[in-house]
This record gives sequence, structure tokens and C-alpha cells, in this order.
Amino acid sequence: MDKQEARRDPQGYTTRVTRLGCGGYGCRVLKGGTVVSEGRAETREEAGTVLKDLLRWLDKTGHFTETAWKSRARRK
Repeated sequence: MDKQEARRDPQGYTTRVTRLGCGGYGCRVLKGGTVVSEGRAETREEAGTVLKDLLRWLDKTGHFTETAWKSRARRK
């Protein structure tokens, strides 16, 4: 069974990183158990960047996430 790590956003978004059998990592953003967006990273270090990008796209399309907002606030 693959090891999964999850983090939860106050708006109900959850992120999961799963090691894939063929190599690499699957990155998913879920809301209420339903996959909203997903991507793939070659290495574990890239998984954070992929998740940040997925959350930013959700934020840009009107699905506001506190995680993406806080990330932008730290850069200023």
C-alpha cells in the first residue's frame, strides 16, 4: 500500500502525495473526498512545487484557497 500524506485547508481542500509504482509521485487536491485537480512530480522535492501550482490555479479560477493566499503573502 502506498504511503499518503495529507494536509487540510480551512476551506476544505486536502492535498495528497502518493508514491506511484512506475516511479514519481502523484499529487492531488481534493475537496470533500472528490479529486479537484491532480498532477505528477518526478521527485519528492518537486511534489511541493506541483501542489503549490495546482492550488494557485484553483485560486486563479475562483476557488479561493487559504494555502495559496498565504504562499503569496510570504513572498511579499
